[in-house]
Amino acid sequence: MKNLLIYNRLVIVLQRILDAVNNGHTHYVCGSCSIDKIEQLLANFDMNYQACASRYQRLKRVRMGLGNVHLVLWYNHGVVYWWLLATAPELGRHPIHETDNLKNALVVGERIEINGYELVRLPKKGTAQTKLTWRMTSSKFENFHNGIVEAVRSRSHQRMRNILDYLWMCPGFNGIRVQTGNLAAMYRAEVKHASVKDAPMPRKRLYYLNRIDHIGISVKQLLSQVKAKT
Repeated sequence: MKNLLIYNRLVIVLQRILDAVNNGHTHYVCGSCSIDKIEQLLANFDMNYQACASRYQRLKRVRMGLGNVHLVLWYNHGVVYWWLLATAPELGRHPIHETDNLKNALVVGERIEINGYELVRLPKKGTAQTKLTWRMTSSKFENFHNGIVEAVRSRSHQRMRNILDYLWMCPGFNGIRVQTGNLAAMYRAEVKHASVKDAPMPRKRLYYLNRIDHIGISVKQLLSQVKAKT
């Protein structure tokens, strides 16, 4: 448990979950709890599912033909959100498959969704292969589109700048960036249609996400910080 980190940045959480699914942890269960119950939750997960196992212990289980779980934690506005991801049953026996009703992250209708983003497998450009990435859900994309239309038709430069800034702040995963480019094109078309003079324009360059280190804090550190603020 001492090596387990809690993240406070959404983009790191998304990257860690994508990594876990890419590494075979395709089945999952998720939930949330208040910060004061996190130690009890982790103790329960470790006792029943070996969720806090070390790298060596995980490798040992693989050699024995057993499955593993990977736990991702996100602290956001006083709440701890958690995703317990397990290797597929065919990769090795694990008690979580017997005790929990797991979803399959690779199946439509069971995908992992977080804050309006969903983990999907999309075609890899120029090849017949596919790759895992995050993209906006259809409702989040539609909300962005409606926000663009409303901002442009208001003719308020401030509202237009705000919607563009918000759009460019979306995590830079490939699937999301493709949608960002599409929404930017919709914005330009809407500005032209509304004949808004000197309207703010989207930035010329879309930045994609580079690899992010495991920047987080331990449970003990988080509890100390929360206690100090109360």
